[in-house]
Amino acid sequence: MTQLDEAELPPGQDEPDEQFAEQSKREALVEAIALLPEKEGLMLSLYYSEGLNLKEIGLVLGVSESRVSQIHGQAVARLKSKLVAWR
Repeated sequence: MTQLDEAELPPGQDEPDEQFAEQSKREALVEAIALLPEKEGLMLSLYYSEGLNLKEIGLVLGVSESRVSQIHGQAVARLKSKLVAWR
């Protein structure tokens, strides 16, 4: 018999602690995104969920492609500062 700590999980299964940590990270990210200014949250949604490029997002938001890039940078910086504990 092996101890539970030494037992190997089937391939493709993470350790329970890792699964909990990943789920906690996802929840923290979702909460942080919800607290972003509306334009930044929309930009992230269009880029990462809808797959639009910066030019297309610019058309939706009524701003230039370079401004969308700036908005993206601002959003990422805000998220990094809110999620500093997860680094």
